[in-house]
Order: sequence, then C-alpha cells, then structure tokens
Amino acid sequence: MPKVVDVQKKKEEIIQKAIDIFSKLGYRRTNLGHIAKKCNMGRTTMYQYFKNKDQLFESYVVYLISCLQKDVGLVFSDKSSSSFKKIKSIIEILLTKNEYKNLILSLFEYLNHTDKAKRSTKTREMENKALELKYIFEKLLEEGMQNREFKNIDTKATSLALFNIIEGAVLYVVNRKIADFNEYIKSSLLLLDGLKI
Repeated sequence: MPKVVDVQKKKEEIIQKAIDIFSKLGYRRTNLGHIAKKCNMGRTTMYQYFKNKDQLFESYVVYLISCLQKDVGLVFSDKSSSSFKKIKSIIEILLTKNEYKNLILSLFEYLNHTDKAKRSTKTREMENKALELKYIFEKLLEEGMQNREFKNIDTKATSLALFNIIEGAVLYVVNRKIADFNEYIKSSLLLLDGLKI
C-alpha cells in the first residue's frame, strides 16, 4: 500500500529547511536542488510541492512575515510599555533575530532583482505586508506624541526613516561582515533618543 503523505505538513517541513538555505545563499544563488538536498529528496519530488523557486520563496517569505507579525504584535499590544520602548523592542527584534535579518535581505534582493512586471500578486502582497511595519512605527510615533514622549514630528517621514535604518543596518552589516552587531544596534537606537521630549 502506498505511503500517504500530508502535503501541507510536507510543505511546512520544506519551508523550514528553505529558511536555512535562503538565509545562507540568498534568493539568487539558491536553487531547488539545494533545498531538495537539505530535505533529503530529489529535485523532481520537490516539484510535487512547489512549482518553482519563486513559489517556494514566496511561501518562505509569507511564513516568516507571519512569525514577525506575531512578534511585533505582542510588542505593539503591550499596554505596560511606552511607545519609545515598543519602537526600540521592534527594532531590536528585527536586528537581532537572524531569521528576520535574513528575511529583510532576501526580500530586498528579490525585489531589486526581479522585474516588476513578472512579480506575482502574491509578491506584491508580501511587499505590502513588509511595508506594514512603517504603519506600525507611524502609529507608535503618534501614540508617543499624544503621551508627550516624543517631540512634535512628521510621523510619516519618521516612520519611513526608522524602516530605512533597519534595512540599512542589515545591508551594512552583511556587506561588511561586522562581527559585533551590538555596536551598530546601539548606535541605531541612539537616534531614537533624539525624538524624545
């Protein structure tokens, strides 16, 4: 009797292994053969679960973004923390958890090396989900201004700046292979102090 495979569970197992490969090699250098090998299966078997690398990559991004949303959601909904502390915690999560740093890099690489016309609707949705972080920063900045934690600032521009600090920090560190990331995080967080009243 043939073995019955839970397709959804198998896809989740493949995505878990793909996280490691995409994190190490990035989007462009990864191929389905790398992931199939990590999963101890043939490349043709991989096609039973994902039609191509882009579909697997999209699943990888969606999975990590949902994990990130949960982590950020917990921080955002913490009533006992100040807006400043929430923003600081979100930045620390993004800059210290390897899977999120690698997600930012992989997504950045993918979006910069994929023709916009060829991107799927799902890819545009992923991009929008990632950009929701700016909206969260904007809400926290508004909350902080109302609570007199922050100076009167342009929340849209400042949330974009915070988002770019995160993206820039990840790119800077990866490109320069800096061993002590803590110093960069500390410098990035010092910029937040300038917002306080």
